[in-house]
Amino acid sequence: MDDRITRGLLDRLLPQQCLLCDANVLSSVAICQACVSDLPRVPLACPRCAAPTRYADQPCGHCQQHPPPQKATLAPFAYAPPMDWLIQSLKFRGRIEIGRTLAELFVQVAAPADPPDALIPVPLHPGRFQERGFNQSEELARALARQIDRPVLASVLRRGRPTEPQTALDTAARRRNVRGAFGAARRRLPERVVLVDDVITTGATTAEAGRALIRAGVKHLEVWAIARTP
Repeated sequence: MDDRITRGLLDRLLPQQCLLCDANVLSSVAICQACVSDLPRVPLACPRCAAPTRYADQPCGHCQQHPPPQKATLAPFAYAPPMDWLIQSLKFRGRIEIGRTLAELFVQVAAPADPPDALIPVPLHPGRFQERGFNQSEELARALARQIDRPVLASVLRRGRPTEPQTALDTAARRRNVRGAFGAARRRLPERVVLVDDVITTGATTAEAGRALIRAGVKHLEVWAIARTP
């Protein structure tokens, strides 16, 4: 039996507890409807970089002056409580199962009707991957791919050198930190690709990774992330 069908049947037969309030949930999204309604959203965002803006139908000033490689960015939730706790639990506490819930929430509120040809996760450096044991962006990409029935190309991008954690750096330092850090495999790539990450802050990481994909032949690039920082 198809895994999605099996999972759906189990979700209906076996109630689980909401990740945020412990209420019983009869859904594959392990968050009750009341808590879903309270999740922080980005009401208006730049279509190119997903930064909060006053006008959702035109690029922000920065994207007009310095267009990013991606044609669009989707990051529907704000990186604020309790969304930050959910993402940190996946990323730093190894709560892999939360990735499925985050992916289903993303598809419910943001996934376009016309899906891409493939999804590519932002890679970790091999040393960081060995230390953590998994790549949270790849976990999200695989969960999203199951939702929209598209392949994941996890080996296309590589991070050629280790980088400092972005959280402690300002905008300019973030760009310097990831400059030249990514490379793409020499292979034929689909034309329409989505780059998947967990959180976008300045967009420096996804922009640098996106440029590597454009150089490798991707014609139309989008970025999907669960959340965007203010």
